[in-house]
Amino acid sequence: MSNAEAKIVSQDNISSQSEMNQKTAQPTKKKGIVSNVSSYLFKYGRKQRYSSGKVIIHEGNMDKTVYILLQGAVEVLKNDDQTGKPKVVASFNEGGVILGEMSIFLNEPRSTSVRVTEDALLLEFTGENFIKAVITIPELSLRILKNLSSKLKTANVQVVELRNAYEECARKLPKKQAAKVTEPDGEAEPKTE
Repeated sequence: MSNAEAKIVSQDNISSQSEMNQKTAQPTKKKGIVSNVSSYLFKYGRKQRYSSGKVIIHEGNMDKTVYILLQGAVEVLKNDDQTGKPKVVASFNEGGVILGEMSIFLNEPRSTSVRVTEDALLLEFTGENFIKAVITIPELSLRILKNLSSKLKTANVQVVELRNAYEECARKLPKKQAAKVTEPDGEAEPKTE
């Protein structure tokens, strides 16, 4: 097993396939994750190296590839509707990060782009093989649920921060202008006193 493979395995606390419980001949568990997770992932995924600057996921595309970062670094980009330029919304430099799963589950175009920022080794899956892994390996499903929950939590915090910033800006406007300001949802902002 290479250092990159070991990194993802250790990131998920997954034991190696050779670690078997000597009495039961069953895969051993480390912190609740069974060793067959890593063997399945490396069996059905394809290791790919990408150079810094390479965009591996393009916002708006309908491709169905999922990646797991083994080594290197990536950033997640979202196009800014006002400027037309992409903005960095997240960065990852630790093995085990799953990228591209949302469009697979939602069957929708990619909501963001992903660009390699440091030469990277990724495990690449077809959407079909990734779905098979999710169905076959409950531990992987749990990991994905945790990742998606974390993304939702982060989005909720950002919504609150944006709402607070919006309200602060509205309070600073002169009364006549503040009366004309509309809520982000299109509703008229109540007049400030």
